[in-house]
Amino acid sequence: MSDPRFFVPEALSGPGERELPPAVAHHALRVLRLRAGDPLVLFDGQGGEWRARLLAAPARGDAARAELLAFDPVGREASVPLVLVQSLVAQEKLDWVIPKAVEAGAARVLVCPAARSSVRLEADRAGRRAARWAALAAAAAEQCGRTRVPPVELVDSPAAALAALPAGCERFALDPGATAGLGGLCPPAAGAAVFIGPEGGFVEGELAALAAGGCRRVRLGPRVLRTETAGLVAIATLLAAAGEYS
Repeated sequence: MSDPRFFVPEALSGPGERELPPAVAHHALRVLRLRAGDPLVLFDGQGGEWRARLLAAPARGDAARAELLAFDPVGREASVPLVLVQSLVAQEKLDWVIPKAVEAGAARVLVCPAARSSVRLEADRAGRRAARWAALAAAAAEQCGRTRVPPVELVDSPAAALAALPAGCERFALDPGATAGLGGLCPPAAGAAVFIGPEGGFVEGELAALAAGGCRRVRLGPRVLRTETAGLVAIATLLAAAGEYS
């Protein structure tokens, strides 16, 4: 079995001792039942990871600590940066989509309300939901071996998502009625973004606005995929075209 991995949100530097955040300490000591001397891997989401070992169990009231031993500059990011623009859907669906997108290799996830979104987030709920999405992304990065944690951001609309994309980024809008397919389209080195509609898809006005913003309307074969499935299939399709799985 591989050594347990933990995301530490503060910058790591070493070698030397490091206090573990309470959530990491709880998981290591109470959930995994690690003991003094057990190996672990720590990463701060900025690239690379630290080989470390757990120090003696803390006394009551003291913080758990680990010793950073050696830094490994390993990178496990996808060969091209991909942005998943997921329309706002029910919480349980987003709670599934976000970690799976991290596992699949998305470099960034943008969540935006669409005309057919059945969910609307008020400001107070939006903040709590964004914190939850960040935690889900970090946990997925721990599990799949990534050394960077993709940001998950809530934006106001598909138009706002377009504006948030970098120059040179190829843009695709999934549309089951499109004539062109996504298969075989290799994303450029600058990356690509895939826009996924909610249940029922984008309305025609949204598709027209996305096309005006540089999106190519494409489909994923003859079957209509659910909103929580389409983005993951699109990511895999683009990464395959880029040679990720060669």
